Amino acid sequence: MQALFVGTLDGLFKVIRTKQGWEIRSRNLAEMEVSALAIHPMQRLVIFAGTRGDGLYRSDDMGQNWDRLGEALLPDKIRALTLDPGDPDLVYVGTEPAALWKSQDGGETWRELVGVAQLAKERQWSYPVPAIAPHIRSIAIDKDNPKKLCLAAQVGGLLMSEDGGESWTDMRDTIDMDVHSIVIDPNNSALLYAATGGGENFPEAAPPPKGRPLYRSKDGGKSWESISDGVSRSYAVPVRVHPKNSQILYLGAAQEPPPNWLDRPTKANGAILRSVDGGVSWQQLEGGFPSPFASMVECIEFDPDQPDNIFLGTGGEGARYINLDKGEIFRSINRGDSWEKMPLRFPIVYSLAAQ
Repeated sequence: MQALFVGTLDGLFKVIRTKQGWEIRSRNLAEMEVSALAIHPMQRLVIFAGTRGDGLYRSDDMGQNWDRLGEALLPDKIRALTLDPGDPDLVYVGTEPAALWKSQDGGETWRELVGVAQLAKERQWSYPVPAIAPHIRSIAIDKDNPKKLCLAAQVGGLLMSEDGGESWTDMRDTIDMDVHSIVIDPNNSALLYAATGGGENFPEAAPPPKGRPLYRSKDGGKSWESISDGVSRSYAVPVRVHPKNSQILYLGAAQEPPPNWLDRPTKANGAILRSVDGGVSWQQLEGGFPSPFASMVECIEFDPDQPDNIFLGTGGEGARYINLDKGEIFRSINRGDSWEKMPLRFPIVYSLAAQ
């Protein structure tokens, strides 16, 4: 790994490791909320950064200089972005209000895939916080079939496309509607995981069962089952599959949704959970974390060269409910058995990307 990029409430930080230890090498996009990051899988000097309020940016020199993309067309609030692993010039961007945009030339030109916004309007997606509109929170691409896309909508459930986003199937009837992240198993594209808020179902009157922050599909997203009924925490944001061992899963969770954090001395009571058996059982990883953990794990990233090295970023939108003014980065070199906190100070963390 050459560098770790940390997207925060106030800019993008580039972190490197020297002989003296961890060091913040640069800070860019100051005063911008950097909500999403993606690195070109074949040209790792190329980085995309989505901001909530200032649009989409691209750097071709490992983060030294940045150019805004689609300024006259793309919405200003970028919530999710991903590159097709087989064709990284194919870029998808999810926005607030909920819509999906596609570029086939690395971000030079853009086209809206209008079916997403149409579904959001037809289904009357809503969001419980007036200052935030419903949005696309996560995008997953099937590397074996890049025409297959899956979107996590907050609050709107899951959308599936088999034709590169030209048409969509709404999966809202089988899963919690407050979906924060969606991932496809890199070794088995029929296997999908979705992390959720544990009980949101706007605008329907009857919510899904509480206490189910993680769902799994074994049939490519057609049906879903809860695989975290035994987990004490009900609210989750990131879920990740270990790149080399699909039996190992990681889930960043809090005890309940953020509005409830204010009422408890433990605040979010956050945790990082790991399963080594494909989600059958879960263990809370505690070595190196504060107890209680007032914040929560907002993002999880693997070292692309040594995937047993894992980075966690804390904060996210929920941190605003409890007036946190900083985020933290934790690192494990043994798949999560133990952790160390980077001795660096960051604003609230939203996103991570390892280069």
